[in-house]
Amino acid sequence: MRYWLLGLLAGLLILSACSEEGTLGAGLLPNVNGVGVYQVDTSSVESTTLREDSLRTSNSSSNLVGCIYDPIFGLTTSSFVAQAALVTENINFGDTLTLDSVVLSLKYDYFYGDTSRDFSLEVYELNTKLSKDSVYFNTFNPSVSSTLLGSKQFKPRPLSAITSNEWLGGKDSVVTIPAAERIRLSDAFGQKILSESGKPGIANNANFWDFFKGFMVKSPNCPPSGEGCMLGFNLRNVNSVVSLYYKQGSSRKRFDFVLAPNGATANIYRSERNGSIESILGQVNPASGNSFMSGLAGYKTKLLFPYLDSLSRNNKILINKAELVLSPVEGLLPSLFTRPASLVILASDSTGANSLVADATESYLGGQFNEANRQYRFVITREIQRYLRGDRQYGLYLLPNISSVRAERLVIGNGTHVALKPKLVVTFTYLNKN
Repeated sequence: MRYWLLGLLAGLLILSACSEEGTLGAGLLPNVNGVGVYQVDTSSVESTTLREDSLRTSNSSSNLVGCIYDPIFGLTTSSFVAQAALVTENINFGDTLTLDSVVLSLKYDYFYGDTSRDFSLEVYELNTKLSKDSVYFNTFNPSVSSTLLGSKQFKPRPLSAITSNEWLGGKDSVVTIPAAERIRLSDAFGQKILSESGKPGIANNANFWDFFKGFMVKSPNCPPSGEGCMLGFNLRNVNSVVSLYYKQGSSRKRFDFVLAPNGATANIYRSERNGSIESILGQVNPASGNSFMSGLAGYKTKLLFPYLDSLSRNNKILINKAELVLSPVEGLLPSLFTRPASLVILASDSTGANSLVADATESYLGGQFNEANRQYRFVITREIQRYLRGDRQYGLYLLPNISSVRAERLVIGNGTHVALKPKLVVTFTYLNKN
């Protein structure tokens, strides 16, 4: 009975001290897991929506093309550029050459949005020379030829294998290719390459990238509001190639130019942002009750915990666990724009640049969406302990996971939302007690 009364009195005293700041929390519970262990369920989280304007996109893991147009985030478009590359030098296709066709094959690795509608791809030749040693950002603006190299209209099937007729072992064979898209390029382009056989233009990659600088893949038609699709391709896959089909005399031949990582690649993102989000940028806990985040150089949410020092003002404490709880605001986005399966959390440094949280490499960090409780949760114990030891808070950033090559977007409640405020649940033990 004595220990119970002491614990209750300590809890009441701390709760009173927290209330002096007005916002640390209403849920300080003594002895959560035993004598001397306390928990604060705080509502004092400041949420701010910011732009994520500049992303490095050169040599990315995925290359995206398409348009997404939703009523909240506005229009986002993506195209990509890539070099074709030789895997051997001094290419000579032989004599008596006849072109059959040239085909760009792209191996799927991602899709987002509505794949039930027709989708268009266009391929153009670059006038700007790329370099694997250069760093390209989403704002890259290369010069592109106005001459169309190839185009295709189709219904995307990013999970379905396709077949191709190939000449193997002296006969026609049907070959199955894991989910890919094949775009026939112009015969003029194929003939241009074939005619360079045995010449300096295809003697090595340095010469070849002067001869053919690369190509841009884009989608020419953007959908009305509430629709759209983004397709992602893995240019490092063995099925992502430019294939030259030809005859040497009567013999049928195929020669493949590879793409990444032998050649340079870059994603290019463009946004026409919605005014409703733009009008609240930089505001702390705007009255709408919402904070926003989206991939492809869209938006991120910044969080601050302004009253954390109230926990240890007069006492040293050890953080046993600090859990950040985030709740999506349902029903605002069209259903085809699904929420991210997981989020990433980053710390801000003094310049506002992204850095790793102290818990970044820990298996407990979390960030996955939990269908049962409809929440994202991060365990950031070390990060919060760091703040309480005197390191200055510059804020934490939230983004959809792999946001540099993923189009997902999310709306979460901010500190003014009636039911979906972000929470920081802190469980702690006193190291000394005044």
